[in-house]
Amino acid sequence: MYTARLHMRCLPDVAMQHLGEWLNGPLPPVSLQRHPNSWITVNLGSYSLESVDTQEWLRLGKHVDLFFESFSTSLAAGELLVILVGEVRRHIVIDSDLPDCQINVGRPLYEDSSPINNWGDIWTFVEDNHWQNEVS
Repeated sequence: MYTARLHMRCLPDVAMQHLGEWLNGPLPPVSLQRHPNSWITVNLGSYSLESVDTQEWLRLGKHVDLFFESFSTSLAAGELLVILVGEVRRHIVIDSDLPDCQINVGRPLYEDSSPINNWGDIWTFVEDNHWQNEVS
């Protein structure tokens, strides 16, 4: 199972424009969901954004606040990234197969009570929609 969602604080058409420019090409098929707090969720389906480095994410994050989350049960891997006002607030990558490629920067409020120590913790964070508590 693979899940990848990109949450952005902007209008849907603005999100799609920035994503298209950032990806430098046509967007994959995605679904959009609007939230009452001015955020939208772009469900990326099976489109993979793993191995995007922090600096590349910052190129997108200079235009909009964003929260990226993904996990793969088959790869035993997960990633969370929060960029608010152009600053990385949290970026964690845990990949059981690539221990040398781990990233662990920052700390969200969620981790005050539930530290993220392994990819399963990321999976729980994503499945329980905890991103909404981080951006409200």
